[in-house]
Amino acid sequence: MIVAPKDSAPEKYRGAGVLVPNVKELAQLVNMSIEVSGWLPDAAEQLMSALQMESLLVTRGAEGMSYFEWSEKSLRRVDIATNARAVYDVTGAGDTVVSVFTLTLAAGADRETAARMANVAGGIVVGKRGTASISVDEMQERLNENMDLLLAAGRMASAREAAD
Repeated sequence: MIVAPKDSAPEKYRGAGVLVPNVKELAQLVNMSIEVSGWLPDAAEQLMSALQMESLLVTRGAEGMSYFEWSEKSLRRVDIATNARAVYDVTGAGDTVVSVFTLTLAAGADRETAARMANVAGGIVVGKRGTASISVDEMQERLNENMDLLLAAGRMASAREAAD
């Protein structure tokens, strides 16, 4: 189950496999300040441990996204830089991220790849005014532009897995 939390009561999300909050929602869920240095990995580990979640995808606005998952007994973090060219309106961006993340998983991809695809889709939708959707052609065009980055990220992930 993949959930975009809108309530600050973390117990409501127990049983979710993946939570997709933005940074403010995550901070509220764990009652932490985003002003404290190093708060993000601490918050991710606290929430994931408390709710026994498999992974967490945090949208971070202009800073992109951070994907967290358990790797053996430690928490693995993957930061994904934003690819938005311009930001006109963030309305619906979180919904786009959750939708594309879920669709990519349903198509058989691993969660890190799904997070990267969702990041690309989110970058497209924030470049539009108002609540917007993206087309397959727009997604393909942006993926083609970012193929070197996506392939490099895939090679890095493969190398990390081989090292583990």
